[in-house]
Parts: sequence; structure tokens; C-alpha cells
Amino acid sequence: MNSNSNFVIPNTFVIGAQKSATTSIYDWIAQHPDACGPLSLKDTPIYFTDDTEAALKSAYPEYIAHDYSHETKVVLQGWVQYLYYPEALLNIRKNSPKAKLIVVLRNPTDRAISAYRFFKKIGREHLSLEEALEREPERQTGSFAERNDLTYISHGLYASQLKNALTIFERDEIFITLYDEIQTRPQKVIRDLYDFLGLHAQFQPTLAAQNVTGLQRFAWIDKVISTSSPTRKFIVRHLVDRILPVHKRTALRWKLRSWNTIPVADHSFEGFSAERKILKAKFHQEIIELEDVLGISLENWK
Repeated sequence: MNSNSNFVIPNTFVIGAQKSATTSIYDWIAQHPDACGPLSLKDTPIYFTDDTEAALKSAYPEYIAHDYSHETKVVLQGWVQYLYYPEALLNIRKNSPKAKLIVVLRNPTDRAISAYRFFKKIGREHLSLEEALEREPERQTGSFAERNDLTYISHGLYASQLKNALTIFERDEIFITLYDEIQTRPQKVIRDLYDFLGLHAQFQPTLAAQNVTGLQRFAWIDKVISTSSPTRKFIVRHLVDRILPVHKRTALRWKLRSWNTIPVADHSFEGFSAERKILKAKFHQEIIELEDVLGISLENWK
């Protein structure tokens, strides 16, 4: 890509997995004074578009609004589907040769159920979990939204995804941690992550959980926030964008969603016992392969 004063090239990417505390990790990095990570560019597929240069130009005002300068050490961007699409990782490698990647892995059965609950909550999922699992092969060839959000099994095939990533990036260019570590030892995770990124570890971010699934206060609020349509896109592009920039609109949306969510511990949910058995069987061999890739035991996932 040609150098251009209207580009800010990210050098650090949170790439997955979906519903594994990636938004929290993104926020904790972005708080560091030597990092720049607009929340509006978290889960934005800049490197999975037909025109990466145009996407980077669109992102430029967001970085500037968040105090980017040429001295900024970590320029952050994220999309939880990057890990899912090898072609996106190839595009990152091509356009950001010194990129560092961040991956958070969660028990794939828990991740699948959490994702299902989340998309059910915001009105994107209309099937029972059992029906959704049965229709996964169909959804894998469906719409962009179906492939990205409603394929609960394929998003948990971490060993396959990491093996692909490791053909594109070196192992020391990828920071891999576990969701359980973030839940139980967040201070250690962030210290290790700052060290990986070359950031001074004396800085203490506010370690608040972001984008938790939880329960809704009012269903209509999530529907308004999450529903997209050609009419809405037209209104946003030609009216809202002129009076409320993306970064301010994104901050407002996150505040609304956070207020509208009642945090609930995962173990407080009941049900899905039959679906858990199906998912554990689907993921068993993949977890064994992942243990080999990571060199750790994941017995509690099996």
C-alpha cells in the first residue's frame, strides 16, 4: 500500500475469538497512554473488504479523534472474525508487515452458548439452539451475517484457525491467552500483554468487563441498536454522520447497551444440557489438536 498522510496503519489486531472477552482486552489496551484504539474500530472488518485503502481512509478520522500521533506505539484495530478468515490475515500481513495479533480462546462449548444467547438477545437469532446447530452447514454458505454470527460450531474450531494463522504469522507475533485467565487473573494477563506490545507495565487500566451477554432490561433498545436496513444506513450516512461523528455515536451505543444489560454469571443460566453434549462431542478432537498447538492441557474443556 502506498504511504498516504490520510492513512493510519494499525500495527496491533485483536482477531478473536468471538464472545471471549475481546472487547474487554481491546479496551484495556486502548486505555494505555502509548496506545490508540478507537472503540468505533473494534469489530470493523477493515482488512476483509473489497477496498482496504478506502476502509483505512474512513478509519483515519477515528484515530485522529482519539489522539493518534506519529509517536503512538500501539495502533489498535480489531474484528473477531479475522481469526475465522485466513484471507483477512493475509491482507493484514500484506498491509501491516510488522503486525502483532491478539487471540483470546474460550471453552468452545461455553463460547457457542454465550454467542447464541447474545444473538438471541439482540434479535438476530430466531431458532432454538438445537435447530441452529442442525442448520449450521446451511448457514456456512448463507449471508455474511449468518456466517459471522450464527455458526456456533465452526467458530469454535480454534486448532484449525490457529494452524492457518501460523502459516501466515510467526508464533512470537501472536499473543494467545484464555478467557478463564482473563476472568481469574486479569492483572497478570494485562501485564503480559503490555510486555508483548512493548508498553510500560506500570500503567494500571480500569479492568471493567465490556460487552457482556447478560439479560436485557428492554428488548426494544437492543433491537434499535442492532438492526440494520438500507433506510437506516441512508439516514446515518446523510444526516446522522453530519451531526454525530462515528466515535461519538459508537460511545453512545456502547453506553446504551451497557446500561440495558443486567450482568449475570454464566453458571446462573439453566438448560442447554442436550446441546452441551452435542457441542462437546463436536469439539472433542479439535480440543486435543489445540492442546498440541498450544502445548497445554485443556482437560476441563472436554
